[in-house]
Amino acid sequence: MPSSKHFLSSVFLLTLSVFLFNSCFPTKSDESAEEQQPTDPLVEDVDPNDLPEDIDPNLVVNEGSIDSLFDLLTKRVESLEDAETPDDVFNTDFISIRNGFATAVSRQPENAKANVGFIVSSICAVNTSANIKKAIDSIQAYIEAVDNYYDSYNNEWILYKKRSNANAKRKLPGNNQQIPLKKAEIKKPLISNVFNRKGIEGVGVVLLAESPKIIAAQSEKPSFPSFLTVSFIQKTVEEDIIPRLNDVISACNRLTQNEMSLVMTAFGETFELDKGDILLFEAGIRLVRAGLGLFTTYNMDIQTTDGSSIINLLDDVDDEDADKYIYRLQNDTLICLWVFNEEKYTSKITDVVQHNLKRPDFLKIRRANHEWVYNDLKMVPQLIKASIQSMKAETDQQDDDLIPAGEIFNLDADMADISMEMVEEGLSPSLAAKFSSPEALMDFVIELLTKEYTFSETIDGYDITMTVDLSKWFTNPVSDLKTLFPKYRLSQAHDRLISYSDKRYGNGGVNYFWADPEDIIDIPESMIASKYLTSGQYYVTLKENFSVILWIDSAITCVPFYLIDDSGKDLPIWNINYDMDYIQILRECFPYFNDYTFNGFFPRMTTRNSWIDFLSQFYE
Repeated sequence: MPSSKHFLSSVFLLTLSVFLFNSCFPTKSDESAEEQQPTDPLVEDVDPNDLPEDIDPNLVVNEGSIDSLFDLLTKRVESLEDAETPDDVFNTDFISIRNGFATAVSRQPENAKANVGFIVSSICAVNTSANIKKAIDSIQAYIEAVDNYYDSYNNEWILYKKRSNANAKRKLPGNNQQIPLKKAEIKKPLISNVFNRKGIEGVGVVLLAESPKIIAAQSEKPSFPSFLTVSFIQKTVEEDIIPRLNDVISACNRLTQNEMSLVMTAFGETFELDKGDILLFEAGIRLVRAGLGLFTTYNMDIQTTDGSSIINLLDDVDDEDADKYIYRLQNDTLICLWVFNEEKYTSKITDVVQHNLKRPDFLKIRRANHEWVYNDLKMVPQLIKASIQSMKAETDQQDDDLIPAGEIFNLDADMADISMEMVEEGLSPSLAAKFSSPEALMDFVIELLTKEYTFSETIDGYDITMTVDLSKWFTNPVSDLKTLFPKYRLSQAHDRLISYSDKRYGNGGVNYFWADPEDIIDIPESMIASKYLTSGQYYVTLKENFSVILWIDSAITCVPFYLIDDSGKDLPIWNINYDMDYIQILRECFPYFNDYTFNGFFPRMTTRNSWIDFLSQFYE
């Protein structure tokens, strides 16, 4: 049986998983413009007197019916432990139980058990969302299709077959010298293993991280569900999740208006739920709601130039690396040049990036959520602090409490030890004091959220001083996130294709090397003693020994933009001279911004030199 603590935490997972999908999903270009326009904030002030409206007028409400509903709710939640598929979750009926508790609450607003049941069933009833079910079913089908498609690779696949490994070498016969071989194949766990270990959100992270070189195109390859756009997820959050959280917060407020206490049996345990527990639970719900509010604030849809999704566009990428080895001899140096041409797929990515950077609505505010999100965030530490104080003030028997007061006092002692250790490690006593107790830490969080805070500490020999003002993000919101970007210009037809390389030297001392049949041996015949094919490779013998091997890995790729300085001159970010020291590179390549404070977030960092001076100390 799951513990009640486990239940209270697991109740968040359904809502959190949707939040964690966010920006890895593409969009179609035919979304209506009206949906992308700024609108009123999604959440108004929560009033505990706002009672549920989805009620059953024919339901008889008394202590017996409330107890029966609660027992049924407990059994339904416990049944989720045996769920094997998403359908097992979605087919579990919580909405009728929620409506029953809604009716009970509407008639008996101060009934603690009815409100607790309403809270739990409201969160569980998120499973009735057709959009959430559609999303999860589609993701599951996509994962299974990818599994089946790449089954021939022994489940050692993630998103694409070949990947360069610049450290792969082939040994020369007769000694320990090495020269580069074709880049070796690196195999990773199949995407289903990621899903099994980290769930849907893990798959989302993988898709986002690997999207530039996503799976090689072949016939009948699965395509990512095109309807799963950022706006689809945002609308689902707004319509199916946040309203449920609003109901939960109203119920929490009703419970904490009085010194409520409820003893109940669930999950094989009998425990007491009191005001401190509800305050802590409300803090968690508000934190989730604030995160979802931030996610729904800006238009983050990614459009492609032809209206298709970015995942489907990348499905067309060829998996054959356009790479080759070229062997040359210059004086006594054997040059092994590996050239990898990424133009075919990076040109498409460049088009997509440029198209979205030109869109006027991309990354602009779509909902004015900053104020209520900020209020939620400020409420979280206040609620946690009030919860702790409420638990510490309890004088009754603590054995059956969900969170016994003794655990809070133990936490005080643990944090006091942490504070002392911080001082011993060289941090200032003033900073360490902010971690000396849960209440002190919450006061520190409130300070960070509401005031300028200057962090000034010596860590590992570095004097780190930085002033931040987190409140500016909410009280003076950025209407267009693109204004925070570095200064840049979009690449043009004549300069979107660039090349970059990496050089390494090694010892020679021999007169032979191996080459694959498709490699290019750009060495005059007059300098070659012999060349013959054996075991599928050429064994090449030169007339003279070479004393040095120069390995050069060179790539050709498309870039969507160039960072520029205040005068419009390009910064050398795509062609850094690594012969310079790190501080020189920093001064050459650190971006130029229109606002180095980032809308007041870093109020003292007013110039480019402010950032360079701050970062330079870490390279000295």
